[in-house]
Amino acid sequence: MKKLQKILIAVMLCVLSIMPVHADNTEWVKDDAGVLTQEEMDALNSQIQTIADTSKVGIYIRLKPDMEGSASIEDYAETIYAGEDLGIGNDHDGLLLVMSFDQRDYDLAAYGSRANDIFTDHAKDQIEDEMLAYFRQDDWYDGLDAMLSETEYQLQMYSPQSEQNAGSRSAGFSGFDLFLLFGVPPLLALLIVWAIAS
Repeated sequence: MKKLQKILIAVMLCVLSIMPVHADNTEWVKDDAGVLTQEEMDALNSQIQTIADTSKVGIYIRLKPDMEGSASIEDYAETIYAGEDLGIGNDHDGLLLVMSFDQRDYDLAAYGSRANDIFTDHAKDQIEDEMLAYFRQDDWYDGLDAMLSETEYQLQMYSPQSEQNAGSRSAGFSGFDLFLLFGVPPLLALLIVWAIAS
């Protein structure tokens, strides 16, 4: 009996070790360019946390002095997103605003299938229109606040019906989900029978 218990514990540990774990990055705002006060950063972080809690989409702001050698602002945004492991959930859903102050350039990019469904080119254009009116006057905080307000609006306008359609397109289950559902139970049963027989 003790041998069987040890086998079952070992199997459970193996199953748990192969399950994907994604710790969501909640460092919403990073101001390496030094254009925001701590109070402004706290207010933006609080606003983003509320949006992320309800939408399950991460909203990230990275204010940088320069692009650190990247060829384009788009490449730089991708490097940051991957390097900092941004996004929520296994699909890393998120929206990232990167601003490079030396180049006076920015990129607003969506990552993950759900975030890309929500933040279409049209939706991003509307977000940019709201924030750029302030950025042209070097009013960074109010521009970011306007960006978040429009982002929240776009999330609220996203139709649950379109989300259901997106789920049906992907058949609702990933390959790993199907493996856990149909592969692991027979394997566990086989191991238990083998343990009892031996």
